[in-house]
Amino acid sequence: MPKFGLLHHGLLGTNNGPLYIHPDILHTGYTQNWYAGIQYALTQHTALDVSYIANRGRNLQSAGLSSIQNYPSFSVYQPVLLAGNINSRISNAAQAAAAGVPYPYPGFSGPAYAAIAPFPQVAAFNDKITTYGNPFYGAVSGYDSLIVEFKARSARGLYADFSYDLSKETGNYSTTNGNWGGGTSSYGQNLADWQDSKHWLQSTDQRNLLKGYMTYLLPFGQGRKWFSGIPWSLNEFVSGWELGYYGAYGSGTPIGQVSSSYQLPFFFGKDRAFLAPGQTVYSLKNHFSRKLDLGNLNDPSNTDFNTNAFVATTPQNPFGNTPYLWNHWRWDSQPAQENVSIVKHFGFGPENRYKAVLAAQFFNFFNRHYYNSPDIGMSDKTFGQVTSVSGNRVGQVSARFEW
Repeated sequence: MPKFGLLHHGLLGTNNGPLYIHPDILHTGYTQNWYAGIQYALTQHTALDVSYIANRGRNLQSAGLSSIQNYPSFSVYQPVLLAGNINSRISNAAQAAAAGVPYPYPGFSGPAYAAIAPFPQVAAFNDKITTYGNPFYGAVSGYDSLIVEFKARSARGLYADFSYDLSKETGNYSTTNGNWGGGTSSYGQNLADWQDSKHWLQSTDQRNLLKGYMTYLLPFGQGRKWFSGIPWSLNEFVSGWELGYYGAYGSGTPIGQVSSSYQLPFFFGKDRAFLAPGQTVYSLKNHFSRKLDLGNLNDPSNTDFNTNAFVATTPQNPFGNTPYLWNHWRWDSQPAQENVSIVKHFGFGPENRYKAVLAAQFFNFFNRHYYNSPDIGMSDKTFGQVTSVSGNRVGQVSARFEW
């Protein structure tokens, strides 16, 4: 690696350690977009759209990929680890020899893992090296979606736009320093992971999503289907009411990696756990009863999955086999949401010069509770438990007068 310089974290990202700025940092990546669609008019006021949308990104700059710098090779690292010397303090050549590591340079003082790092003076302070703009660490992204959309315009007072989206999002792009592999909050366990990370799911991958809105002018009052014969004096109170609705219903996003209770000192980060014998990536299921006991987070009713499905890693075998993101084990943090409104428009005076609006709006109309994903850290006391919930109905009433 070329030489690096020290930059304050305020200049780039949130890194407090040394940064290397590659000469190609201003070179942009490449993206390709595809769209194909067809629209069919069902009636004079309604239409159906079917479309395919996709994009591919290459050579994208990603802060997360750059954080794999300044780690020793594992073949050098593991013997020191297994000898129990990885954290031994090294201040002179004799101590280095006793720990089985080289003494990097006169005056060096730090743990043994720093002595075997490519840049010992950086590792001595438990720092990594972050690079920006190096094409070797260019990230990739991919997105494919099939969208079916229904539209209605002035169909007997109905306006609507609903769509169903079947999609998949992959890649290894990250905007957060230290995260790579699609928001895994992990450096990856080794360089082999990075080589394959272009195929990984993104943490925002939501396979199915149905959402849309509609407004409907109620058919009450003069000239409408109902109460068309009422006097003008009552018409202003009966007509002009409009209902509004927005709803979204989706499948879950991938649950993140299950972190082992054993973690390698200064070697990438957040080592994944092993699947227990007999378990597969298809066998994990959510069993949460949706009866959360916040007074006792370890209450059995808070349990989401069988914690015995996982086994911790060891110094002898530190690289787990559980996924960084689980395609077949997902969590619906907000499986459904609905917002509802009712609005009344008034017009009076010469040529309706004066106008007024009454409105009532409700967010999370059905007062749904949204449970956060379970704890997936093996070393946590609440491992396997759902520990928090959010969501409540909010409403407001307003009046407006215009002249």
